Amino acid sequence: MKQRMDSAKLTTWCDQAQPILVAFGLKVIGVVVVFMIGRWLIHLVTRLVGAAMTRQELDPSVQRYLVSFITVALKIFWWSPSSATLGWRLPALQRW
Repeated sequence: MKQRMDSAKLTTWCDQAQPILVAFGLKVIGVVVVFMIGRWLIHLVTRLVGAAMTRQELDPSVQRYLVSFITVALKIFWWSPSSATLGWRLPALQRW
């Protein structure tokens, strides 16, 4: 009798948890997709900026510094909205 009660509780718990887990799983998949697209776009932008700087014959050390700076800045600004989908927030960017 006790085993039957435990299986009933487990079934009830599974029925309650399933919609929550599905919604969370879809959010995680969405964030991963947005993150991968963002990384690809950031790579594309930094490659184009680097090529433009090379055509302008900018000093290579300055070029590397600027491309690194642009990469980090774009990653921060791309990650903040995509992570907010899961409820994660970067405290420094909350007021934006």
